[in-house]
Amino acid sequence: MGREFAILSWLCEQGIVVAPPVLTHAQQLWIRTGDDVFALYPALVGEIASDHFSAGAKERAWAYGLGIARLHERLAEYPQKLDFRSFDHHAEIAEWIEHSAHEHFSRLQTDHVSDAAHALCRFLEQHQSGLPAHLIHRDIHPANMLMADGQVSGYLDFDLACVGIRLFDPCYCLTSMLVGGFGQEQ
Repeated sequence: MGREFAILSWLCEQGIVVAPPVLTHAQQLWIRTGDDVFALYPALVGEIASDHFSAGAKERAWAYGLGIARLHERLAEYPQKLDFRSFDHHAEIAEWIEHSAHEHFSRLQTDHVSDAAHALCRFLEQHQSGLPAHLIHRDIHPANMLMADGQVSGYLDFDLACVGIRLFDPCYCLTSMLVGGFGQEQ
């Protein structure tokens, strides 16, 4: 919570619309009730867009891209990025693919998917040098960006922020939008 409060407060100072937690009467970032922890965040202007393929889809996608670029401009300048963990995207991608394969495929198919995942990770490792890396959101998708008047009006949910390859965030957002469209008639 301390890291999240620090990055959100700093982003606010930089003109990025985010919602740092409201301090309690005891000037704490959260309260604990039994095993549960609660934090209160102020409301932000905007709505979460859930239909990514209806009229205006191209304009919304463009707005998401601009919103991510604007956020990344500030995140690249964050002075305490060493407070955040480094994101090993190769390991996480391989783990996610293998987990998904075990859930949805036969053993033979899973072996092929696992081999392909490891080949993808090796390819990424070979070609990532030189790609810009800095603090990234790590969970940026349409449900974590508010829209108002056709533009990103605010950003939510920075609890997974970490240092990683900048390209990850827009790819993650796009993947989220595509997965959200599975089963919809286009």
